[in-house]
Amino acid sequence: MKSLIRRLASAALIVLATLFMLAPAHAQEDDGRARLVQAIASERMSNLMFERDIAKAWTPMMMREPEIAQIEVDCPGYVEGLIVAIRPILSESHNYDFGWYRTELEALFRAELSDAHASGMADLLGSDLGQRVLLAAVENYEVENSVEDAVTSADNSVSAAALAADREATAQRLVTSLAREDVLAFGMQVMQAPWRPEFERIQPRIHDLQLQLANRDFTPEHGAQFDKIVSRYAEDAITACYNGK
Repeated sequence: MKSLIRRLASAALIVLATLFMLAPAHAQEDDGRARLVQAIASERMSNLMFERDIAKAWTPMMMREPEIAQIEVDCPGYVEGLIVAIRPILSESHNYDFGWYRTELEALFRAELSDAHASGMADLLGSDLGQRVLLAAVENYEVENSVEDAVTSADNSVSAAALAADREATAQRLVTSLAREDVLAFGMQVMQAPWRPEFERIQPRIHDLQLQLANRDFTPEHGAQFDKIVSRYAEDAITACYNGK
């Protein structure tokens, strides 16, 4: 039973991580894929994912940099202030990258998912139960392995193995965060769904897109803005800190 629950939680996680930001503007209301998009593309989920990245990825990565860590020791609050300063450009970059992700996923799903199966997924994910599971998956998504890869790898990239480990960790957290009856009810519907084989077949391609997304860098414009903000903040904050000692 525990193995089954974990498998079903993993299914919920995969659905969430690959679908929640899709938003094809040209789709019609009676299009099953459009209904699927409407069930999962909530602003609340997008905001939760961004806040997760700030708390679980950006802040820990900053503290892993020896120079920044030392400044934080000398000037408490430095990292918190830096995160506040770079939030706007991080948000802009986040939205840009997920725009790319939406486009790629839309093309994949329109090519590989039938309208009938997309409608079936939309019915489940758009239900109260489906929304509870998806939101719980976002709130419990783990990025520890991805952060470790980004910090320690020679090219600061994230590996497929790290992403897979984070998905597994998230599935375990998801099981414990949801009510048991929700896990069982959602899991049974996924296991019995006629769209399940179709969705499982394209999971490797979805995971590849996730890996590409994790390793996307700033655009030249976003990178230049980011560097400018960091430099200005560092100069002002460090000057104020050490001059006040």
